[in-house]
Amino acid sequence: AKNKSADYTLTLDTEKTYQKLIGIGGSFTESSAQVLSELSAFKREIVMRRYFSPSGAHYSLTRTHIASCDFSVTNYTYAPVPGDTELKHFSIEPDRKYLLPMIKEAQNIAGADFKILSSPWTAPPWMKTNNTWNGGALLKEHYQTFADYIVKYIQAYAAEGIDIWGITPTNEPLGNNSNWESLHFTAQEMADWIAQNLGPTLEENAPDVTLWAYDQNRGHHLVEWADTLLGNEASARYVDGLA
Repeated sequence: AKNKSADYTLTLDTEKTYQKLIGIGGSFTESSAQVLSELSAFKREIVMRRYFSPSGAHYSLTRTHIASCDFSVTNYTYAPVPGDTELKHFSIEPDRKYLLPMIKEAQNIAGADFKILSSPWTAPPWMKTNNTWNGGALLKEHYQTFADYIVKYIQAYAAEGIDIWGITPTNEPLGNNSNWESLHFTAQEMADWIAQNLGPTLEENAPDVTLWAYDQNRGHHLVEWADTLLGNEASARYVDGLA
């Protein structure tokens, strides 16, 4: 009945705390940035205020992609020259048209205060076993190259005034049936890459950037990956949590 009294009581005990909520938000993607670029500067600011202003949703945690993803306008990488292991030709130039302006507009909203979590969907194709965008695994000879690539991305964004708060090793390491950019890892392969390459490289060059491993749907693989990544002291020392 409409006026029937409840037969239970909800009590909130503010003296007890458990997990800490880091933030709530959404994603910066090239495709959304491209759509927003069609609006006038005035209307874009209205949109940004509704997401990032304290008077709006006030997003506090956001995500973006390291090079292209399934929400990009086209396939692209920051290291387009095959065999460029020293990454001499590394450049975030592809982000300058849409993605960087969107993030900077969000930063410029009065009262905006958000963290950015960045994820690669794939390594540059020439670093992979199948030499293409979708599917394939990271060649062991490029374990360090890809770790250096991620650090260069962090440094390049910092030079633009955009601090990266955290990264994941790759989006969906179990794959997406090769429907879009992807890079496959087993749990042990990711643990090895973090322990031997990615973790030490971040520690030396970007020690304040957090690392969130796994980065897949919860499913039935989460426990296996947690056991492998966090049960291994060599990789666990670098991992802040699972994504």
